[in-house]
Amino acid sequence: MSPASGPLPTTGTTLDHFDNVLAELCAQRRHRPCCARVHVSSVIRFAGRHVGPGHGVGAIVDLDRPDLARWVEANSDILHQRRRSTRHVVHQDPAGRQRYRVPFHQAPAAPGAPSLDRVFLDNPLRWQAGGPCCTRALWRAALLCRGRRRRQGSGGAIEVWCPDGPACGALVSAGAMMGVGVRRRQERHGQFVVVHRTAQVVELLLQLGAYRAAEDWPAVVPPQVEENSIARFNQARARDRSRALHHKLHRALDILGADAPAELVATARHRLAHPDMSLDALARRARPPRSASTLSRRLRRLILLADQHARRHGVADTDGDLSHTLPPTTPDRGGRP
Repeated sequence: MSPASGPLPTTGTTLDHFDNVLAELCAQRRHRPCCARVHVSSVIRFAGRHVGPGHGVGAIVDLDRPDLARWVEANSDILHQRRRSTRHVVHQDPAGRQRYRVPFHQAPAAPGAPSLDRVFLDNPLRWQAGGPCCTRALWRAALLCRGRRRRQGSGGAIEVWCPDGPACGALVSAGAMMGVGVRRRQERHGQFVVVHRTAQVVELLLQLGAYRAAEDWPAVVPPQVEENSIARFNQARARDRSRALHHKLHRALDILGADAPAELVATARHRLAHPDMSLDALARRARPPRSASTLSRRLRRLILLADQHARRHGVADTDGDLSHTLPPTTPDRGGRP
């Protein structure tokens, strides 16, 4: 049996349920060479760093699982025309955790395989031309290298850190091809793709062949916990939208001044006087009563007129100049506004 089609060894130890997911994914067989090529290329893209020419080594992959490191070590020559012996090196990170480095040598690329330089430069979407199995190989490698269970207020969600925008977009597109709802998220530490709902996580695990983990995943987070986390997420997003609208209306009134139409000014001041009220309740409270669509249309019209006026006079539009104090919000349990 060739290394590309052989099974991955498993560690036999798990710390939480997500470790069981990774162990089951790592133990799967890869029968087709195209899947193995995509898997190795994705491991390099998500967990590797490019080494310049002249060192004899084209890339170094840093992993936290010994079973994955052994499989990558056994298949490191699948991208090359000639077999090159490779051994992983065990080291410790600053936190004292064991890591496993696998070097990839500079060598001519095998037929149908990207060179090491192209692995870091190509859009990973191009690697999925081999069919659904290659799409699943991309997600499998990303989960094994950079996947984790999202802890903070997210129920049973999982997330994957992405090294760059094309890799992030490729995971989103691959998720759509598999029928899994995936969202991008930009944070201070980089870009992530997130699978939020438990049902979507189960569908992803089924697509990747982790049947035992998919069966056990709903028991990880009770449904009520997931519903509460989704409700908190929606409430936070609604607060952000309200704060942004509050700022835009203030800026629009400042920009237009006496040139603002009276009915638009009255609607904007009505909205600013009741920032936490829903649009339907605000429409019923207006004198004379209006429909919610009428109020929304007037607010959009005021902001549009202000932006046009700002462009004509070369001043900041409604998105700039955060000089106004935004309305306070009620802190959540973590103390964040």
